[in-house]
Amino acid sequence: MEFLLGGIKMGRRYLKEIGIELKETPWGWNKGDSREKYWIEEVYEDGFDERETWDLNFTMNLLLYERLCKYKEITKGIVNLSFHTFKYNEEELTQEECIDKILEGLRLELTLEPFDKKRKEQEVIDKIESIWKIYDLIKYALWW
Repeated sequence: MEFLLGGIKMGRRYLKEIGIELKETPWGWNKGDSREKYWIEEVYEDGFDERETWDLNFTMNLLLYERLCKYKEITKGIVNLSFHTFKYNEEELTQEECIDKILEGLRLELTLEPFDKKRKEQEVIDKIESIWKIYDLIKYALWW
């Protein structure tokens, strides 16, 4: 756990497991900045502060990663993630396979450096580009 704003503690367990520290996320950016009071007010009013919008694509990927990790953890033994199937690139995938593919793509997107040579490999490109396409296929089945 690390301190966030106004003494509020925030842990980002799933991100930490893949090597992303709080200070590298919107929730930890610019700690000690003179705007912290403003950000605290935004959190109380809106539920989040403007830092989440500075790189919204990054923020959305972080949020999706954490929430899908939690979803898989919570639904284990409760939801049959093999029940629903989806067709992606001519392949029939279970909901669990879809989630795993999304998580794999997100791990690559979130942990590879921007100019890492692996980002030019077609397999990596395909995995990263599939994240939101697969999510769009399964989004209505993500409940319990």
